[in-house]
Formats: sequence, structure tokens, C-alpha cells
Amino acid sequence: MDLSPEEISYEEAHIHDNRAYQQNIPVAIFGLLAFICVVLRPVCRRLSGTLLGLDDWLIIASMFCGIGLIITTCLTTTYGVGRHIIAVQPEDLVKFAKVNFASELLYAPTLALAKLSILALYARIFTTNNRSFAFAIYAVAVWIVLWFIGSYLSIFLECRPISSYWTSGCQLSFETSVATSVLNIISDVMVVALPSWHIWRLQMSTQQKVGVAALLGLGALATAMSIARIAILSAESHQNSPDITYIFVNVYVFTVCEPMIAIICACLPILQKPLRKSQRSILSLSVLRSLLRSDREKSAVSDSRGTWPTVADDQGAAGREYDLEKASTGTTARSPSRDKDMGDHELDDMHLPIVERPVV
Repeated sequence: MDLSPEEISYEEAHIHDNRAYQQNIPVAIFGLLAFICVVLRPVCRRLSGTLLGLDDWLIIASMFCGIGLIITTCLTTTYGVGRHIIAVQPEDLVKFAKVNFASELLYAPTLALAKLSILALYARIFTTNNRSFAFAIYAVAVWIVLWFIGSYLSIFLECRPISSYWTSGCQLSFETSVATSVLNIISDVMVVALPSWHIWRLQMSTQQKVGVAALLGLGALATAMSIARIAILSAESHQNSPDITYIFVNVYVFTVCEPMIAIICACLPILQKPLRKSQRSILSLSVLRSLLRSDREKSAVSDSRGTWPTVADDQGAAGREYDLEKASTGTTARSPSRDKDMGDHELDDMHLPIVERPVV
């Protein structure tokens, strides 16, 4: 599609505009968060004494594909994405089309493997003696696999030959993209809703059931990203603008962030127990510091009033320094004879009270 004279004038006036950072920054942030979650997942399994299961290997495979998706998406900015098309060289447009084709091939497996990992986790944490629940898990898994196959068929069959993606500018039609996204959203809803009825049958309080349902229902965030991606595709399709390198930024952001959020949501149920323990450790450390700070303040007040107890009248300032050291370490003042009799093991056995937040 050729540019109109008005579009040419506008792009020439804004030829130095570059939105590459608007794409790469969120892609890098969400990619890093997903990578950290996947790396921590085997660590948490090891700490809990649990062997890696199918769900863990699927999410690792998803992250492997996701890394390729992140790399190809960031490479598109090297070949013109973020700039107006009038500022991009023809040879760079060919490279951009090839990299874009590679990113389309990586999007579907990244998302499908993340969802299959969540289903494998359901089968792992819920009893599968209930045949109807097991059948529901397999049915949703089949839907996701068929969606993946359909996505690949649309990529390889809509533009023939494959080289037409970068030689003649062939692209997936808007209708194909929307149909693929709608089927993807349906699978999202099924994955999120699948464990709901099972959770409410568990023997636990309503508050705990809500917490578990909310934790497992975080996949709804990926659904929201899928809906937003359709809205972005629809808006840019109706613009009917040939300036694809400039307007594709938002599409790429949502294309990458959607599977990254799915990966994060798949890992959070595994990471939540170590996260709770780390919160307790942080809280305990803050309580310890508060107690030490309070003891120092009381010691300073006592010193200003001249009420520091001395060990003996003949020790003078030495006795004051002795008790000041004890106060700064958060212990009460004792006589030298008492401390001489107390061994190091007794000092180690002295613990300050630790306040733990109740686990819901």
C-alpha cells in the first residue's frame, strides 16, 4: 500500500521519531520476571524435597521458546520497528518481515506450553481419582494442542509460498488473527475455571478457598492481555495505515507480555510458600531491629539522666562501658561474675521473640 501525500508529509516531519523503547522496555521487564520465576521454580522444588514433574518441564520448555520470542521481538527494532516506514531502508524491511515471521512461529508454542504446564499442575495437586475432573483436564489439553496446530496451519497456509511473507509483504489477515485470539481466550477461560468447582469441595475454610481460587485464577491476567491484544489488532486494522513499522509496537508488546504473564501465573503457586517464608524472615528481621533500636534509645535516655549502673565503684568508667556494650547488643545489664559464668552456648541460646504473620 502506497503512502498518501499527507502521510508522506507527516512522516517526513517526524522522521526522527522512534518508539523502540516503548516496545523493548516492557518486553524486557516481563521477560525478566518470567525468567526469574522459572529459575526459582526448581529451587523451590528442591527446598521442599519434591522432584521435578511434567508441569515443571513444560514451563521450562515454554520459557525456552519465550526467550526466542523476546529476542526476535527486540530484533525487530533493529530493522525498523518503532520508526516511520519512510525512514526504513528496503533491505531492512525484508529482514523485519523474516524476524516477524520467526516471532509468529514462537508465540503459539510459548503460550500453549505454559497452559499445558498449568493443567499438569492441576493434575498434580488435585486428586485424579475423580474421572470427570481428569477427563476435563485432558479435554482442555486437547483443545490447547488443537489451537496450537491451527495457529501453525494458518501461518503456513495463508501465505504461499512462505517466502511471500518477506518478498511480497503477505501477512495474516485480520479475520485469521481475531479467530485465533478468540479460540485462545476460550482456552484461557477453561483453564482458569477448571479447578473452581474442585476447590469449593475441599475441606477448608471459605477464606482459604477464596485464597486458593485467587492464586490459581491468576491466569485471568493472561486472558485480559489476550482481549487487549484483540482490541489493539482491531484498532490498528481499522487505521488501514501502511506505516506498519511504527504502529506495530503495541501489537508486539501484548504479543510478548501475554505468554510471559501466563508463565508467571503458572509459577506463582509453586513459589508462594517460599515467598511466605521470606516475608516472615523479613518481618522477623524488622522486629529484631526495632527491639535493638528501642534498647539503644532507652540506654541513651538512662545515660542522659545519669542513672547508668556501674559494676563497682572502683571501676568507674570501665563499668559504664561494660553496660553500654550490653545495652547496644539488646541484652539486659548483668554483673561481670554472671557473664563470666555464662558460656558462649548460653548466649547463643538467647532469642528475641519473633512475630510471625498467620498463614491464610
